[in-house]
Amino acid sequence: MTLLDSYQTTQPIPWQLFRAGLQAGCLSHAYLFQGQDLSKMYQFALDLAKILNCQASPEPTDACGQCRNCLWIQDNAHPAVMTVSRLTWLSPEDTGKKRTRITTHQIRDLLAQLSHRSEARRVVIFTDSEERGPQEAVSVLPPFEWRQAPGQDGKSLHLLPLSRSVFSRESVNRLLKTLEEPNPNTLFIFLTDTAENVLDTVVSRCQVISFAHPLKEEGVLPAQESLLTGFLEALRVPASRRDPYQIQELFESQVLEPLGVTPEQALLLIQQYLRQRHVQKPPDLKSFRVYARWQKQLSQTRRMIMDAVRPDLATVALWQWL
Repeated sequence: MTLLDSYQTTQPIPWQLFRAGLQAGCLSHAYLFQGQDLSKMYQFALDLAKILNCQASPEPTDACGQCRNCLWIQDNAHPAVMTVSRLTWLSPEDTGKKRTRITTHQIRDLLAQLSHRSEARRVVIFTDSEERGPQEAVSVLPPFEWRQAPGQDGKSLHLLPLSRSVFSRESVNRLLKTLEEPNPNTLFIFLTDTAENVLDTVVSRCQVISFAHPLKEEGVLPAQESLLTGFLEALRVPASRRDPYQIQELFESQVLEPLGVTPEQALLLIQQYLRQRHVQKPPDLKSFRVYARWQKQLSQTRRMIMDAVRPDLATVALWQWL
């Protein structure tokens, strides 16, 4: 299994897109990752940097983990892999100041660095961040330059999603020209919870990729539950008046895209959601029969998709039947 293939089950959409791009050697110059788990998206960006800079792997989607570049990136200390936030990649002019935004000084120094010749594939990760006490554990290793800065003892760095207020107007204007005419050896990655919270001028220059919420067997997350509740309302219409193709469009726009899951994973979430709702209600024979019928049909459709039946055809038939 390659490094990228380790994401096949948990992040099928990013895995599929980057697998195709890496094998064809035609990645986009800028991506916007949207999702709820900033740490997982940040780690994906670091793993992508490993794959692009590995000195030993024969596979376009893998990294050896042992060469100098892999070890540097593993330690989040490679000079070609840069994390830009309010608290990282600081310009000398910004050191020691209270920082509420990514400044023009940071963007100026970043662009100056990118203008220098380099054999490495540069990966620039934009995110927001905040400093907290040491008792709050972090799931990603902060950049080396933050760890080595004076006064960091007793602090931990936590990632936050980018928002419209993180960039000043001057800093984003400096960046836009580079996003329009990028260096072919540079990859930009922006991390946020939803693309709607990022400036339109940035989003329009990026390929937006949704990262999945965690799938938990013990239950559906609140954000997932809210989306599924809204979608399942469309299935309350009697089958004789239901338009399965219209419901399929709702399924894609209101479930698959926001959650960043495959159709098979979405049907599993619906099954978990229905299980939760059924357990919460008092026993009732009629409702149990409806619940059991739904679960059986959802399971059959999932098996059809897993057996290489086209997902859209399988789910359209499901909406017509339910």
